[in-house]
Amino acid sequence: MSLIDLFGRLFRRANGRLRSVAIALCATAALAQVPTVKIDHGESGRVSLTVQNNSAKELAVVVYTLTFRDPSTGIARTLPPYFMDGFTSSQSSRFIPAHQSNSWVTGVPAPDVEVQVVGGMYADGSTFGDPEIVARLGRRRQYTLDAIEVALEILNDPQASNASADYLLNQFTSAKNSQLSHAVDRDQKAIVGSVNAMLVRNLQSVANAASFLRKDLRNRQALLLAAQPPL
Repeated sequence: MSLIDLFGRLFRRANGRLRSVAIALCATAALAQVPTVKIDHGESGRVSLTVQNNSAKELAVVVYTLTFRDPSTGIARTLPPYFMDGFTSSQSSRFIPAHQSNSWVTGVPAPDVEVQVVGGMYADGSTFGDPEIVARLGRRRQYTLDAIEVALEILNDPQASNASADYLLNQFTSAKNSQLSHAVDRDQKAIVGSVNAMLVRNLQSVANAASFLRKDLRNRQALLLAAQPPL
């Protein structure tokens, strides 16, 4: 099957079931406590963002907004929701374990900023938060599966086993461009970009990249398929 045929099949399949997935996800709101996100200003001037998982479940995705308030006028400006997505992260430890936290340096510059968690998804697929965010999480989960399937199609080609990193990079770039041209919304574009960035980073840093990526993507695929509700 050509990549073009695969893209067409994936997008027709996804579009036909996005509505039912979104409705089902809205009905699976998590009962556990919602995670918290805080901003820390270090002595060196570096700013870090810390996500605390207050649940007994592994946290896969957390969605938060940043609101900046002008100290002179008091006018607030809220940025679009940011999805911290463990399913597309390039890190080996993608999820935040139960009752633990994860911190990283961020570019948030101002002390007058408020952070608010607006939704998220646990590793088992249960969700919480604003219904619109929950619906988007369902679509993004399907988009991630589709992008992984495209990457695996490339890696399962016999030529990929002994191919150079440059060859695989060209294949992934071509696939990314084709997927972006067929993308139905901003979330699908974001997922395609995130999966491609993860692939490229591993190509540049891992020996025997094709073998590593096949195993890694299959693990991610299994996690996504094991989550509920089924896709």
